[in-house]
Amino acid sequence: MNDSSHRQVIVPFTQYEWKYVRQLFRSRRIEDIKECVIILSTWISRTGDNTPVAISCSHVLLQAELAELKMEGMCESERYMAIDDLRSKHGFAIVRFVNYINEMGQTGANLKAMAHAVSKFGIEKKIVDIRHAITHQTCPDLAELRYATKKCLEWLWKNFWLSDSSVAMNSRQATTANSSKATPSEFNSQRGSEQQHLNAIRAFNKWRLKNRDLKTELEWSEVPEIFVIKKLLLLDAPGFLRCFFRDGHLILAEEQWKKIWKFPPTSSDENWIVPEIYQNFWEPLFHLMFSLKLGPEIIIAFLWRLKEPHMRKHQKDQITAYVRMIVLQFADIDVFSADEWCRVLDHLLPVAKNFNIKLIDTVMRNCPNLSRKRRNQIRQILNISSPVPSPNRPSTSSGASSGGGGDVKYIHTVDDIQALMKLRMAKRTASEASASSTNSNKNETTGIELCEATDWVDVPFGMAPGQRLETFTVVIDDIVDRKRKAFDAAIVLDSDSD
Repeated sequence: MNDSSHRQVIVPFTQYEWKYVRQLFRSRRIEDIKECVIILSTWISRTGDNTPVAISCSHVLLQAELAELKMEGMCESERYMAIDDLRSKHGFAIVRFVNYINEMGQTGANLKAMAHAVSKFGIEKKIVDIRHAITHQTCPDLAELRYATKKCLEWLWKNFWLSDSSVAMNSRQATTANSSKATPSEFNSQRGSEQQHLNAIRAFNKWRLKNRDLKTELEWSEVPEIFVIKKLLLLDAPGFLRCFFRDGHLILAEEQWKKIWKFPPTSSDENWIVPEIYQNFWEPLFHLMFSLKLGPEIIIAFLWRLKEPHMRKHQKDQITAYVRMIVLQFADIDVFSADEWCRVLDHLLPVAKNFNIKLIDTVMRNCPNLSRKRRNQIRQILNISSPVPSPNRPSTSSGASSGGGGDVKYIHTVDDIQALMKLRMAKRTASEASASSTNSNKNETTGIELCEATDWVDVPFGMAPGQRLETFTVVIDDIVDRKRKAFDAAIVLDSDSD
């Protein structure tokens, strides 16, 4: 038998892992770096000698960064003992990285000087000098080691991690330590993966048409068609969802909706739902995806479809119905994290016109870290994008400036926005004029300036906007006529004149 039939193709990571590590790579929180190092260790364990050197270098460089952050919390005696270990970590990481770039730069029969070989990759000579000092001289000061480590990480981000996984893993920067044994196909861009997704969906569709009576998780657990989809979701969930949510699969084309399933026309009403018989048909796949904690990814994939420029009504009705159903079903149970709800909100706002404000408020309610200012901004965005005019809103944009009774609630044109800005500016000017007429002398002597009331709403008593507790100080200034500056980090008190 041919040896090639026994050859294993190792999958070093899933698409979700790649995107997650790419987020952690740029963080400088100790928890994030620690998690990133652990995940990279897992990848290295999976691939062994076929580990791309860019990933290996990232691993050791981040270990040096992690040691730096750990040292910050040490007492003085422990920190003194940890410095040598820290320098060793920096030194090994820098040498590993420069050697890696040097190997890529050594092309042709003649060996080039290291500084020349790495220069065409944007590595400055100072980094090479630090590398030489580590290997042949006294190890440089920590400040120089930190500088070199930072530059190495920046290079890896720009030239490797910034790219999509399929591009990065097939790039020259993904050279492996065992490149003579590795083959490009092992890190291919999942050529034909889209066809695999489509074949799996069709196979499930065919199986489900014959087995509509199966309704429990136990009955689905041993189905080969579902097991295949589970593997595809673990490898590339976004890619599978893109295929699944196309017209003709989950989202029925108009002909399928009318002639095959014989459903009544769809509706844009916010209470309209996809027929229950159709929901039950796809229930095994939805159950699988939610068990893999892909709920937020499902909503986001639906919202991406709503961004398409030429969306037909029956498509839009189905998609919005699914989004409403999932959001409302999980809004009051602790399934999605706060960060996941924030991601959903970010994708929901560009297509907010397709949903009522109540649903968007439901999503915002599950984002506890959303500031009051940001919530107000979102509501203003919703007012601008809302397709439903307020009963009190003038029928023409020119009427916005003549509303008389108050600010315009719904804004649809540039003229409306400009009219509203003029109205608010006039109110502010009148308010400031009133205040200055009563306290003109006092304002000139004290230097107190009017501020926005909204800036002070969430400020603890005794503090000022922009002030942090650790920087709170009281300074006695000898200069009597000094004026207070807005958002100073310290409160300045004028000394009493004798």
